Amino acid sequence: MLPIIRTRDLVENVLLRLPELAPHYPIQLDRDGPMDMITVLTEATEEWCSGIGGWNEDHSSVAQLCGQARATLEQTLGISTGVRLQAPRSIPRSEGKAVRILDRRKG
Repeated sequence: MLPIIRTRDLVENVLLRLPELAPHYPIQLDRDGPMDMITVLTEATEEWCSGIGGWNEDHSSVAQLCGQARATLEQTLGISTGVRLQAPRSIPRSEGKAVRILDRRKG
């Protein structure tokens, strides 16, 4: 796996190129057996949601945008990456330095 700091920088670069996504993106690290897994949680912008009639996670445009973000991240990072697209303002904001890495791996 890429060093996590470098990964964080690359994730930010990709997400900032997609105007439909807000720049709030914790990176969640999990472990499934011997494999580490990375999932990027990101928000759709309010403007984009307005354009599709409001946030609805079952809307086909949500799945399409999530797939676009996943494909771009995987191409840039060179590793499988999960993406979970969320409603605008659903990711908690931090006061001060943003917490970007959520390491949920055990041991």
